[in-house]
Formats: sequence, structure tokens, C-alpha cells
Amino acid sequence: MRNFHIDIAPMALGTLLLGLIWVVNGLNPEMPDRMILSGVYNVLSVIVPIAILILGLSITINLIVRILVKVRR
Repeated sequence: MRNFHIDIAPMALGTLLLGLIWVVNGLNPEMPDRMILSGVYNVLSVIVPIAILILGLSITINLIVRILVKVRR
């Protein structure tokens, strides 16, 4: 568990990046071919990015806290 933050840091950054990309895509969706699934897609495009962002932020905050605790010791 000593190098835990080294293993999970890329995952946290990737998760944050994925969430941000999804949110930016959701702000300007240009997909006329998916009009049938637009209702489902709209709901998912609101819920999923928020969940991804919360997950990424929680991982990142957890990392920062762990690193600060290690620095203080």
C-alpha cells in the first residue's frame, strides 16, 4: 500500500478527463442519427458525466489527502 497513489493517479486523472470531455460533448450534441434514443441519451448524458466527475474528484481528493498525510509525517 506504500505506492498506492502512484498506481491510482493516472486512473483518477483519466476519469476526470473523461468526465470533462463527456460534459463538453453534452453541451453541444450534434447527433441527428440518434433521435430515437434522444430521451434515454439525454438522461444518461446528464447522469453519467456527473457520476464520472464525482468519482474522479473523490479519487483526486483522496489522493491529495493521502499525499498531504505522508508529507506531514
